[in-house]
Amino acid sequence: SGKVVEQLAKTGTLDETVQDVLQEADENTRKQYYQRLLSRSDAVDALVEHGQFDELYKAAEAEPNETLRKQHLGQLVTAPNVMKYLGAKGKMELVLKIVSEQTDRSRQTQYLTNIVYKPEAMKALLDGGCFDQMIELISGQQDDSQRRSLMATLLFNTVTLEYLAEKGQVDRLRT
Repeated sequence: SGKVVEQLAKTGTLDETVQDVLQEADENTRKQYYQRLLSRSDAVDALVEHGQFDELYKAAEAEPNETLRKQHLGQLVTAPNVMKYLGAKGKMELVLKIVSEQTDRSRQTQYLTNIVYKPEAMKALLDGGCFDQMIELISGQQDDSQRRSLMATLLFNTVTLEYLAEKGQVDRLRT
């Protein structure tokens, strides 16, 4: 959990613990550790706050199973603090690249939902100049109901409305 990460950081053992977990010798145990870690967004967020994004990303990239690799990358980059972190680094296109490469449509929809329903994620996305790519990704959703719901949430949430008003682009709401 995030509290455990905070405690490890306070005691100066966070880096070592992360390395131990991500370099576990038994492959099945390592996969379980990583999958459980990614399922805890509070832990992922705390790890990113303590400078562990690169380690988490390398671990996801190193997954030999393509389906699991895409799943891990998607879960990682759509966590709220990860999106904020990537936004601050000017790397929001990485998020959309990973989401767009997700071949499992239900997971892709889940990742898009994670983005549009979280104000901090939307802010990072918009500040990163990725509004048009997000519209494109949502427009490509095959399920009509989900596509309409995601598009309405993207276009008519407070963060987007403020962004478009600030940019003088309110007419884009007719997209």
